[in-house]
Amino acid sequence: MKHFLRFAFLAALAVRLFAADGLTSRESLGLVGSVKTVTESDVTDVSRSNPDGEPFNSVTTSFSPDGHVLEVEDCHAPSCEQTVLFWQGSWVLEERHKSDLVIKTVAYVRDSNGQVIEQLTVQDYLNGGGLTTCAKTYRDTELGKEEIQHCDDGVSSSRRVAQPQEESGVDTVFEYRYETASDGDGRWVLDSQSTVVATVLADGSLCKVSSFGKGKSVAVTNTRGQVSEEVHDFSPSYQRMTHLYNPSGREVERAEWEPSGAIINRRTYAYQDDIHGNWTRRTEYFWSPAYNTPVTGQVTVRKIVYY
Repeated sequence: MKHFLRFAFLAALAVRLFAADGLTSRESLGLVGSVKTVTESDVTDVSRSNPDGEPFNSVTTSFSPDGHVLEVEDCHAPSCEQTVLFWQGSWVLEERHKSDLVIKTVAYVRDSNGQVIEQLTVQDYLNGGGLTTCAKTYRDTELGKEEIQHCDDGVSSSRRVAQPQEESGVDTVFEYRYETASDGDGRWVLDSQSTVVATVLADGSLCKVSSFGKGKSVAVTNTRGQVSEEVHDFSPSYQRMTHLYNPSGREVERAEWEPSGAIINRRTYAYQDDIHGNWTRRTEYFWSPAYNTPVTGQVTVRKIVYY
């Protein structure tokens, strides 16, 4: 426990939580075989003489022999960000993130089942930017599932309570902010309230509808956990995207739609594989009503090293 007490917490949304995402193994990233490293790069200036083009964005992921993610280096010009994961058995215990602006450390305390019950983070802004610390706990209470985060910056403390209604299948979610009164006493103030309705569809997909006042968002995930449809309807803003996947789980189409159901654009993806069955080249083809035929869009290449 002493190992964790030297860390404190930052807002969860500011940190990519690999343990929460589940993107912690070769399999979760769609890779097969004993992959050691994979470097995925968007490229430009593709030609017959230079089919791999010139990379301008690259992400390199390194794996342990048993398939755990050890390190991720994400380079988007002109800077790079590095994430290193530290494991204990099958669980991530600590993440360290470093960029040109900040060093961020996230540590997890888990129960005997591996569920995160505390999340400890420190964010150290470089060039004299100071230190921000927060502490977040997860627990089951009489009110429902509760997440409480306390930060020392005075603005990032938050509380979230999800109350399940088993009879109706509707969860009500309450979001609170922490305010300090003139007398110095602190209190939780209700900031927003939303409802979440989860429905299992006939094909096994899970549909979650979240309502926020007059707006709503919809997320449909398939049995692999991949998003097949997402809608954000907050008038006058509206966005609907659909995703299609092949039997191996690769995305082969992504489309954007108008509220009327008319298509805005469609992207399809073609892949080239290596002898192990991992793709090494993905080509995007873009179409909209302004085009008679699809045009070649983004090309992405992979360089894979195996154990």
